[in-house]
Amino acid sequence: MQVKKFEASTMKEALEMVKQHLGPEAIILSAKENKAGYGLGGAGSVEIAAAVSDLVLQKKKLAEQKMTNMRRESFGKMSATQQKNYIDKVFTKYREENGPKHQMTQRPYISITDEEKSEERSVAGMSVARFEENVANRAASRVQEAAQQAKVASELFVDDEPQRLRSNPGLKSHKGIQDRDRKIALLEKELNMMRKLIQNFQKVPQSFVSLHPGADEGLPYDLGFMYEELTGVGVDQKRTVEILKKAQTEIAAPLLKKKHFVKAWVARHLLNSIEIVSDESLPRYHAFVGGSGQGKTAALVKFASHLVIRRRKNVAIVTCDSKKVGAAEQLRIFAQILNVPFCVVQSPEDWATLHKQLRDVDHLLVDYPANALRTEEDRSSLQTHLPPVTGGRAIHLVQSVLAKDVDAQEIARRYRSLHVSDLIFTGLDETVQHGLIYNVHRESGLPLHSFGIGPQIPEDFEIATKERVVDLLFKLTKVKQERDYI
Repeated sequence: MQVKKFEASTMKEALEMVKQHLGPEAIILSAKENKAGYGLGGAGSVEIAAAVSDLVLQKKKLAEQKMTNMRRESFGKMSATQQKNYIDKVFTKYREENGPKHQMTQRPYISITDEEKSEERSVAGMSVARFEENVANRAASRVQEAAQQAKVASELFVDDEPQRLRSNPGLKSHKGIQDRDRKIALLEKELNMMRKLIQNFQKVPQSFVSLHPGADEGLPYDLGFMYEELTGVGVDQKRTVEILKKAQTEIAAPLLKKKHFVKAWVARHLLNSIEIVSDESLPRYHAFVGGSGQGKTAALVKFASHLVIRRRKNVAIVTCDSKKVGAAEQLRIFAQILNVPFCVVQSPEDWATLHKQLRDVDHLLVDYPANALRTEEDRSSLQTHLPPVTGGRAIHLVQSVLAKDVDAQEIARRYRSLHVSDLIFTGLDETVQHGLIYNVHRESGLPLHSFGIGPQIPEDFEIATKERVVDLLFKLTKVKQERDYI
């Protein structure tokens, strides 16, 4: 038996290659779809593994030798059935002209029956799953049959040896032993070949047809598009499956086939599960904390501009960042632009003085150095420099949507020990995947405060709303929109 692999851009081309090289009676062992690039074009490809017995291949080669060039060209355009009939016709004629049929197999005990040949000819039309099941069952039965025949042959030679020697005194016992050993060796060789063949079948992929999105998670085909859409915008796979499993149980089966209805249900579910901070609840102190490069200072300045310009509030800008070079000076310039007080807090005792001097200020916005809270010392240092609770205090955890999901969720988990109030997300204009907002929000349980959607101040600042989150996940509108300010 000869086994070969063929790769082509389409299934039709691959089957033509099998028919051309191995003949119309080749057995399809496996077929799979390669998503990796094929050739220079980068498109996908189809790979087929096929096998053909030596007898069938010899018949094909014999028929090709008898063909003229014109006949060979027309032969290539024939269907598989027509090619097979032509090959059988040529082989039958050759056998009649050249005497009795020659034995073309070296398997003395396991011969290929007519029934097996018929199975070989029909297996090309089977599905991959049915084909593999058929071959595996047939191979197992052949192994058992061969083992039984080997046992019978062994007993025959051993048990019958004395009787044969008694009835034929001139027969040499060593000749019978040599014949027995030779035939048993052939049987063992055949058994080993069958074992290897079965092992190779176990390694062949069961199907080349790709499943619909979410099939591995147990989701039906009708919800595959929604699974692909949610995971495509960055929503965590686990939460996506939870949402769609619930949709599967609550939506009637006929309605699952209507995409617009499924989308509407998911949007309503998201609206019900998202929690935001009320814009009306404004404590006196606002602390902006988070890791490095998350946009804390920019978020503070944008929020200060929002309070001064849109809410007509009196604010003061405070910094506790004495580590970053130029951080205090940068905030001082912004405070001058907004015409608001600016202060630097270097120790916890400064808060009492600040509270008295800025008694007429509605809100104090405090900037802190980057802190990932990796150690207990980091957490303790930040906690001692937090503003007093008197008058109300909100601690805003600032997080960029460009961060990795696992990192953002870990930072949120660490900051929960400081009783963080809510989440501010920045950099929304720098990505098309906003699923991290929903993931961190649901994992941490912290409500959403606001969004930074660009570098402009105060234009690129939004107070968070449930509708805006759904808008971002479903790509209903652009991230940045034109606005009119009073």
